Amino acid sequence: MSRPWQKLDLSGGGLQSVNQNLAGRLRKRTTTWALWPLFPLGLHRLYLGDRRGAIALPLLTLGALGLWWAGWAPVAAALATVVLGWGVVDLFRIEGLRAEVNKTLRKQAFLGGGATPPAGYRGRYPQESEDPEAAIAAYSAEKEREHGGHMPPRTGEDDSGGRMPSFTEQEKMLREMARERDADEPKSGGND
Repeated sequence: MSRPWQKLDLSGGGLQSVNQNLAGRLRKRTTTWALWPLFPLGLHRLYLGDRRGAIALPLLTLGALGLWWAGWAPVAAALATVVLGWGVVDLFRIEGLRAEVNKTLRKQAFLGGGATPPAGYRGRYPQESEDPEAAIAAYSAEKEREHGGHMPPRTGEDDSGGRMPSFTEQEKMLREMARERDADEPKSGGND
């Protein structure tokens, strides 16, 4: 977000306010990766909101150091291997963990706050008789089936009530119409 936009006071509410607050709460890729080398301290786990991992990693590290200091080197090495293994696993999982945290933060921002639909609204928002958690789960499952924000292709030939054709589909239809028009036009020769 550019600096002028960050200076705007959007505390009155609305979508801009939600987006501005959300931008400050989302976990940044650079910060996550900058904290990963300090994995024995669990700082990357703390940043990603994993309290258990943020407590367990430093305790395991301290335990390994304490055992080494006490002269129990083989046990300390085993414990250090566990910490190192955890760090390597996190190396491969860190982007997925960050994405899950950000997805949860987005859901909290946009679905939280006691938002209710307007009177008579019969859209995707769960009705009073429905379980809100089940409705959100069904909506999330539907969105996961979609690819890149586009609906999956229709299977039937019925276009009534369907989605708007994509730009590529529209171009294909226009090319077909142009071919049909060119085929229907009489060929004019040079001698008329």
